[in-house]
Amino acid sequence: MRRTLLAAALYCYNRVEGFQTSRRYFNGKLFAIRDWQAPTIEQLQPRLAGLTDDRFYNYHSGLRVDDIWLSRDILLRHGAQAIREVEAAEISYQPPETLTGMYRMYLRMRREIERLNVLFPESVPAHQARQHDREAERRAPVTDRLLLRVFNLALVWCKIRYRMDRFYYQNLSSETMDAWKPVRETKIAP
Repeated sequence: MRRTLLAAALYCYNRVEGFQTSRRYFNGKLFAIRDWQAPTIEQLQPRLAGLTDDRFYNYHSGLRVDDIWLSRDILLRHGAQAIREVEAAEISYQPPETLTGMYRMYLRMRREIERLNVLFPESVPAHQARQHDREAERRAPVTDRLLLRVFNLALVWCKIRYRMDRFYYQNLSSETMDAWKPVRETKIAP
């Protein structure tokens, strides 16, 4: 909807998947699964018992991002080949178009990964960190390569703000962070 340089960079990143190797985890935009199993707050109690109430991570609120948990769970139970990307599949998705929207999505994802690392340390090896595909980037049009650089600059800002928010909520704030503020530009009007 927006015609800004950042919106173009965010669209490009989503279209080319950041010039990264293929995924081995579920994408929260769309995934198909045969086996659904996510721990409830009650089931998490033994893991939560030893954790202090952190105003940034808010561990005691339970799992919040199901695709990250489900990816790890499926990979742990069924192995690395249990999740496959279907390259021919197409979905409609409205990515964030603003720095605020980009940060809110980054915050949710990064925070949940770090929360799961603490709540389920045994699942850390199953979490796939995708690798940058330099060959794919080299073959891409120059416009896409430049837009990826714009995206990466915005990502640096997101990482800095994330660290600042974490420090603030863990050390200065008396309130718990609301990591689930809406990303309005991702809502596709019917």
